[in-house]
Amino acid sequence: MKAAAILVAPGFAVGCSWTPLSEPNVAPIHTQTVPNADTPSQSDAPIALIDLSNALKGLSVDNPRLAADSARQDGVIAGVSVARGRQLPDLTFSAGYGVSRAERTTAGAVTRSENNPWNFNAEARLPLYAGGQLLSGVRAARAREAAGRYQSADTRQTVLLESAEAYLSLYRDERIAALRAENITLVNRLRAAAAAQFALGAVTRTDVALAEAQAGFSEAELAREDGRLAVSRAAFVRQFGYAPAGPLAAPGLRNDMLPATAEEAAFLAGQANPRLLGARKEAAAQAFTARAAMGGYLPAVNLVASHARGANEVLREEPTEDSRIALRVSVPLGAPAFGQARQARALAAQRRFESQDLERVVRQDAMAAFATHEAEHRRALLLAQRAEAAGRAALGVEREYQCGARSMLDLLQSQEQAVQARIDQDRATFDRLLPAYRLLAATGRLTPDMIG
Repeated sequence: MKAAAILVAPGFAVGCSWTPLSEPNVAPIHTQTVPNADTPSQSDAPIALIDLSNALKGLSVDNPRLAADSARQDGVIAGVSVARGRQLPDLTFSAGYGVSRAERTTAGAVTRSENNPWNFNAEARLPLYAGGQLLSGVRAARAREAAGRYQSADTRQTVLLESAEAYLSLYRDERIAALRAENITLVNRLRAAAAAQFALGAVTRTDVALAEAQAGFSEAELAREDGRLAVSRAAFVRQFGYAPAGPLAAPGLRNDMLPATAEEAAFLAGQANPRLLGARKEAAAQAFTARAAMGGYLPAVNLVASHARGANEVLREEPTEDSRIALRVSVPLGAPAFGQARQARALAAQRRFESQDLERVVRQDAMAAFATHEAEHRRALLLAQRAEAAGRAALGVEREYQCGARSMLDLLQSQEQAVQARIDQDRATFDRLLPAYRLLAATGRLTPDMIG
């Protein structure tokens, strides 16, 4: 980014002529406009190596949080198989073989005995009725699987939003640090020119001191921005897993995907927010769990078929066999089943009320994000006008300074105001885009393609 002509030291003036010391091809600061976040220009990042959309697309490859969530969902899906398996026949098989030897002494005589018994047993149990526990268990598992899918979607939205925020922060802080570095160069030129003019008696020692003070202030501001830049770069590495190899391209936004009104934003959040949809499914799963708990104090009916065979080889017994088919009915008589059912119903009511409260929260967040985006959009436009006016004012003060109508203090202040106006422009880009990304996340539509 080229330095502005108004930020360089004035040359010697003859009459009221104006002879800036900047290069001929350097545009004055007042011609610089706010970068349009929706349509990045080539002049903003001519050598950018990475843009936000492509960076977000690469998150699904090696992001550990997304990988952990995928593993969690695999476990939830396995829970459906476990619940369905309880409806299938239960087969058990057991077998045994024993060797025992014993000696007994009676009246001086020793009696020895040996037994080698063997047996095996096979049993099949088919649940016919369990008070609705099995069917409710399957339905609860399926509802939790659906809730897990929405949780995965919410996790992805969160990762995308946090990564976009890290990108925006680094983009903003890089530009601000660059502006501060340019300002130091220009103020140093002004200080050197003031010192040279003081040696010739053209300006006072006060002018030199003012330039030196401004140079110290500019260096202090750059030191602070360098610290912020280091923090933003660390956050970028945390989210993306690597440090950018070059400057970042200007982030963008597809405004056609944003809701037109706050009411529409709240409606879309209530219909499509993944965290809310997951909470509703979790409430439904807990309701099925409560139904299953109620079946705990109802009779259970099982069809049982078994076959057993065994003998003792030493005694040369004939093998014995026992085959049975029976219906087993069990009736719980203990009090714990009633307490467990009551506890499950209370938890189901809690989940239901929590989902209702969450609906209000996500609607409020969506409306707040919409209002913030609209306000920051208007603010960005006003700051662009302010920056342009500050640039023109600084240019005029420089001309008037060379004609003797302005003091060194006026020149330094106008230059600092012009730089600060451009810094506020870059911060306005962050303040405008972040609530827009939050709004997309609140409606479940934050994807890399939605970002320019």
